[in-house]
Amino acid sequence: MDFPFEEMRFPLDESSVAGYVALTDGELNIPDAYQLSGTVPYRFNQSSDRRTGYRTKSIFAISLANKQKEVIGVLQFINRKKARSLKITDEKSALAYTLAFDSDINVLLQALASQAGIAIENTILQNYIKALFEGFVNASVAAKDSISFQANRNA
Repeated sequence: MDFPFEEMRFPLDESSVAGYVALTDGELNIPDAYQLSGTVPYRFNQSSDRRTGYRTKSIFAISLANKQKEVIGVLQFINRKKARSLKITDEKSALAYTLAFDSDINVLLQALASQAGIAIENTILQNYIKALFEGFVNASVAAKDSISFQANRNA
């Protein structure tokens, strides 16, 4: 199943998987999102599954940090497949073809999350530098125009 990218916003509290991970600066490895223990503070929001007909089973969620080790986001992986060629199209295939995220894949996903956090921070810094440079150029043009106006007025 192909789904368009969907940005989701939610309150930053421990009631959601992503919120919990962000606040604890950690990770969660959930073998079955629909079978969470009643003792955990977070819940899996099933609304996306209901809306799309998909079935989320396994989840690995990890915080994204910048170079200063500040949390800037959460990366969430859903439904590790038994084989790359398998297609998960409904609840039946999700239950049949999905594995929990094991320690080997977790190490890889931790490395990916580390790189993603740094890449996001670099993009933010590049955008800041670009805006700063554009502001400098605009200020220079305005100053030059002002000088030209004064010179023409005095002539």
